[in-house]
Amino acid sequence: MNTIQLEKTNLELHVDLCAQRYAALEQRLDQLEDRLDTLSENIDARFSKIENTLERICQQMESTQTDTQKSYLQWASGVIVILLAVAGWAVSELILQ
Repeated sequence: MNTIQLEKTNLELHVDLCAQRYAALEQRLDQLEDRLDTLSENIDARFSKIENTLERICQQMESTQTDTQKSYLQWASGVIVILLAVAGWAVSELILQ
């Protein structure tokens, strides 16, 4: 007789086999749960690294943007000074003539 036929006729055997089966299933579920926990921790660590990298990139972009704006302001100031100097020269030429 095979195991299934024996289980049908013997309740104690059936109970013992079910206990073994459930123990094996529980062990496999525990292993799976451990693996999922490990994967979750790895994913969290990687997302944390990505988040830190993105923050650094944003800070660098803001710094670069600020530096670019400063450069534009310096150039604009220089141009205004030159225009004022030319205007002053033109006015002085008109007055002195």
